[in-house]
Amino acid sequence: MNKLIVTLATLATIAAASAAAQAGYRAAPSTSLTLKPSIGVTRLLILKCQAQGSPVEFPNDIVIRNGGASTVPAGTKVKWQMLGLNSSGVVTLPALGPGQQHFISNANPGGLEAGHPCTVKKI
Repeated sequence: MNKLIVTLATLATIAAASAAAQAGYRAAPSTSLTLKPSIGVTRLLILKCQAQGSPVEFPNDIVIRNGGASTVPAGTKVKWQMLGLNSSGVVTLPALGPGQQHFISNANPGGLEAGHPCTVKKI
């Protein structure tokens, strides 16, 4: 029991000293940090892919959409593949800003259910 009383007294002393120190503490002004791209820095690209187009219910087209916050540079080569199917291809993308998309016509002859997902990877 004596150890507990000593421990609580010690904690009270530390807390009082800490409060006194914080009363005189002033935070440094915040600064903004700008990161500049350099060699070896890779931007995160988030690309999404699905069957979309015409005919509306079973389109034979796909759309690749930039789901990230940065622009996909023009000339980026990607490979797309429909999930669960032996349907794939390679395409060179134009510059795609955040939310923009690239339409690939007649990528799946015969068509697929609208919204059928596909994977897309930078190559």
